[in-house]
Amino acid sequence: MDAKLQGLRSELMDLRKQMDKISIRDIIGGIGYIVGVWGIIMFIKRKKNAS
Repeated sequence: MDAKLQGLRSELMDLRKQMDKISIRDIIGGIGYIVGVWGIIMFIKRKKNAS
């Protein structure tokens, strides 16, 4: 029982280490989110100015 728990504990620690890392995918996703929000704001401003 103790050996099984130790194996599970080590797997959980490995998962935690992987989750703490910032990957290039996270960075690109964050930039895309910012650009998307900026695009929506510019779209709304343009519609207001066109009226």
